[in-house]
Amino acid sequence: MNDDRLQRELHAFEEARQREDIDAAIAALDRAIKIDPRFVDAYINRAAAYSSLGKHDKAMSDLTQAIKIDVRNDNAYSRRALGHFFKGDLKKALSDMDSAIGLNVTDPDYYYDRGTMHLESNDFHRALADFNKALELRPDDPKVLGNRGNVYSALQDAESAIADFTRVIELDGSDLLAYFNRANELSRLGKYKLAIEDYSIAATLAPKDISIYFNRAQAYESLGDHPSAITDFSTAIELDGRSSDAYAQRGYLRYLAKQYAESVEDFNSALKLNSTHQFAYRTRGAAYSQLRQDDKAIADYNKAINLDRRDGLCYYLRANTFKESGRVKEAISDYSEALKLDPTLGGDIYSNRAECYEKIGKTDLAKADYVKAAEFGDFAVTSIQDLALELKQQEALDEKLLQRLSSHRCPLDTDRQIDHTFYCPASRATELVKELKELGLDVGRFETTGEFLPPGWSLIECSEHAPPNKCKDRSPQLVRVALEHGGRYDGWATLAK
Repeated sequence: MNDDRLQRELHAFEEARQREDIDAAIAALDRAIKIDPRFVDAYINRAAAYSSLGKHDKAMSDLTQAIKIDVRNDNAYSRRALGHFFKGDLKKALSDMDSAIGLNVTDPDYYYDRGTMHLESNDFHRALADFNKALELRPDDPKVLGNRGNVYSALQDAESAIADFTRVIELDGSDLLAYFNRANELSRLGKYKLAIEDYSIAATLAPKDISIYFNRAQAYESLGDHPSAITDFSTAIELDGRSSDAYAQRGYLRYLAKQYAESVEDFNSALKLNSTHQFAYRTRGAAYSQLRQDDKAIADYNKAINLDRRDGLCYYLRANTFKESGRVKEAISDYSEALKLDPTLGGDIYSNRAECYEKIGKTDLAKADYVKAAEFGDFAVTSIQDLALELKQQEALDEKLLQRLSSHRCPLDTDRQIDHTFYCPASRATELVKELKELGLDVGRFETTGEFLPPGWSLIECSEHAPPNKCKDRSPQLVRVALEHGGRYDGWATLAK
């Protein structure tokens, strides 16, 4: 008799579930449990119904009761584990998932769910082991491949991450996250053109997702395509005018394009949205400095420094403004602080501070700074012509620059624009330019007069596309060529991004 009644209630539950009438489904399960208080599946199904209504405490109570009735029910453990995870109790979630897997070692979903929990807690190696097991049991599961790709990304294994995201795309060409995440990893490897292709596909799949345009803009910026980067940041702003970072990044690009007034406007917008945006204060200060609004520049540098007193670059920039406005002692103090915070900022600080010391009559200190500047290869403060010493100094500079690029996660084996600077007597500049072209360098800027050039000297700026790691092999040749023409090789540079 009870069996017939129970079957009727189960049938009523199934009909209610199919028409998505959750209250009726719960009522049918209530009646089923009253008929058979030890009916485990009824508790598990009612827990699922409660969860869909947001009644998570009732759901957890039903799952606990199911486990009391049947301590070997792996389904109940796995569902309760997800309940604990939803409530933020990772320890209990993992304990229940361990029990579920201990009872059933062949369910790939259990390994996937536990892997997701490990991923959430940044336990990447355990997450990787679980995702590997899930794929062993059910190969080519897109959701598992996608999350394993996220683990590889967190472990800085970009190539493996790209392989997983690529497989997801092969299985489902409309998977937005796979394109977006693969683009991020390609950017990390310095493969910006390929990254832009993926971001562009992602943009067609989700044309209103601001993060796609933001990241694609950064890829364009890394390629030096500032107009395209500005366009993408503008699109991000149109989609979400509350993004202070989008305004700040567009302002920075306009600053690089020497659009200083427009740059200030963007930083104004960024700071209205986020009054603690340190980068916006610092770079708006630089824009004001270029506009010769020194008081505003110094005020912005002050705010930026108050927000981050470890920002050596900001002290350096403020020092330059102090120096230009005649506040020499304050400039010296800031140059000294900048060197203390970031000794890799280079010879400019030493040579600028030396000039300040000279202005206040401290010639011994000025001389010491000029010597330090010479160690950084500053042409204006040294007449060293000894080839061996020049090569030794350049080797040390190359190592410092490569270390700095590496600390910014700049790929050292990927081609990027490398800029080289030379100084030589104006009478021999044409010869040097000819030889540099023969060495495969593209000669850009060539000046025989300028604010920072000693009388009778020329400035030559060249560029090439090469991996940063190759520059240390290239430097000795360039040092020799410059010296042969009575000049100096002032080193190479590239963007850290």
